[in-house]
Amino acid sequence: MTQLELTITDRAIIVSLLPQRGGKIKMLVAKSIMDLIEFSLSEIQQFEMKDSGDGLITWNPAKSQAFQFDFYQDQIDLIKECLADADKREAITREMLPLITKLETVKN
Repeated sequence: MTQLELTITDRAIIVSLLPQRGGKIKMLVAKSIMDLIEFSLSEIQQFEMKDSGDGLITWNPAKSQAFQFDFYQDQIDLIKECLADADKREAITREMLPLITKLETVKN
């Protein structure tokens, strides 16, 4: 397993990148990532998270913090695949760059 420190931004980006459809195994891996990093009700309240109405979420940056998560290699590989796909589509944003840098340090 690989431990990664993820910010609220990182978690939101990963959730938005995960595939909505695919083969059974890919979707099971995507679901396992969602189950691992999705925001709990207590986190939503603690960080004052809100839907901004345009598909994005906002939160109180003064309350923001990072979290440690343990990922299996299949999960890391799927996240990297999703980021590579976004790169091919030229859909990488500045907000994604810290997450990309973190994942580049993870060995396969």
